[in-house]
Amino acid sequence: MNDPNTSTSVQSPRRFGLALGGMALALGSPVLWVLTLSNGFLQRTGLAMWAGAAAGTILVAAAVRRDRRLRTRVVAGVDAAWILLLAAGFIWGTRLPAAPGFAAATQVPALTLPDHQGRPTAMTDLTAHGAALLVFYRGHW
Repeated sequence: MNDPNTSTSVQSPRRFGLALGGMALALGSPVLWVLTLSNGFLQRTGLAMWAGAAAGTILVAAAVRRDRRLRTRVVAGVDAAWILLLAAGFIWGTRLPAAPGFAAATQVPALTLPDHQGRPTAMTDLTAHGAALLVFYRGHW
């Protein structure tokens, strides 16, 4: 009576539940990023967030592969749209702001700054024998 080649009503809800679980994991992936903010590497790369989003998407794809009903496909579409929004938001949110600077060959006013060992160094001393290159390292903050 139970043909293994036909879809039963018992299998479909499980696949839809898998799709919902995958979507919940993908939608909750930014929480993984917040939980890992204390780790500099994970904060900068968002690795935990991307791993959660990828795992959720894999679960949704596995569900859609077995359960092709409209509601499962809608969940897959929502998941795909969320991943695109997440990627765009992460790229937009992690870009460095534009920093005003000097044009090339700009004359620097007389100033004294610490060198790499903390000793005060006057720009006039550096430029007494020719041009000098002044670099401000922004670093990561």
